[in-house]
Amino acid sequence: VASLLVWRVVGHGVLPIAPDDAEYIGVGRRLLAFRTPTRVNGDLYTIRSWVWPLMTGAASRLVPGDVFRGPKVLGVVLGLVGLTAAVLFAYRRRGGLAAFGTALALGLTAAVWELAGSTRVDVGLIAFLTVTILVAAEPSPGRVVVAGVLAGLTLLVKESSALLVLLPLAWMRFAHLRAWWRAALRFWAAFAVVVSWFLSRTTKGFELRSAGFSLTAARYA
Repeated sequence: VASLLVWRVVGHGVLPIAPDDAEYIGVGRRLLAFRTPTRVNGDLYTIRSWVWPLMTGAASRLVPGDVFRGPKVLGVVLGLVGLTAAVLFAYRRRGGLAAFGTALALGLTAAVWELAGSTRVDVGLIAFLTVTILVAAEPSPGRVVVAGVLAGLTLLVKESSALLVLLPLAWMRFAHLRAWWRAALRFWAAFAVVVSWFLSRTTKGFELRSAGFSLTAARYA
């Protein structure tokens, strides 16, 4: 799977930077310069959390060259993380045959390769979500808390993942339902700590987008 991703990037390059991707990069660079996060039209940036803009903005500053080279490298790394985590999850759950089947399915899915190695926010969403599921699949008190933190970051990368962050709870294996409830409480507590600050700061933005958010969340479900 890693070889396929490298071949795709070397042979075909990274997808062109979309206008909203460029806006995320610009917002992130402004945040890192301790300036007001404004959009191209001058409005205050409230449509999404600062996590993805900060990631792409930091990549843009850290990698030498033009401002888009760093986000392209970040997209390739996150694509590799997401693909690897998916195969590793299958291996841990059902062994080598399941891992091979997962790798084969990923290799034959055109949408995966259109997204992997791009600068789209969805590649960040997939990377965070697959790692969250991988961490939560073999739960211990510490791993459950880490999974909750990662689930919160997943939501902050893209808010339409609100229902997807429930998936890690479905993969937690316990002998008794009471143990599962205790783990779920730890998960939600860590999740709430991560997302509460952002939600409290952008209540107005979410109110303005509530109808569109609900439709998007339903489509993802």
